[in-house]
Amino acid sequence: MLSATSAGGTTDTTTTLNFTSDEAGTYYYLVYAAADAAPDAAAIKAQGTAAAKGTGAAAVAENTANVTGLEPSTDYKAYIIVADASGNASSVAAIPCTTT
Repeated sequence: MLSATSAGGTTDTTTTLNFTSDEAGTYYYLVYAAADAAPDAAAIKAQGTAAAKGTGAAAVAENTANVTGLEPSTDYKAYIIVADASGNASSVAAIPCTTT
């Protein structure tokens, strides 16, 4: 399960996604324009086309993911999941952010 989700340190082309996971595993995120339809967990894990995307190791703790390559003055939503070692994915968490 993901909790305490937020975006911080946002600039004109970057942001940092902050989230807490109650299981260790791999995080996956996609960043879409805020008006776009939300992806499901399978689409996020597949890492399809998006404004930005990435993966990394998630700990049972607070985690961060640094997002780059965004456009200035744009509203985005980042969608993030964590998959445990068995491949079970968390529910999708949406994190809004606006670049400067």
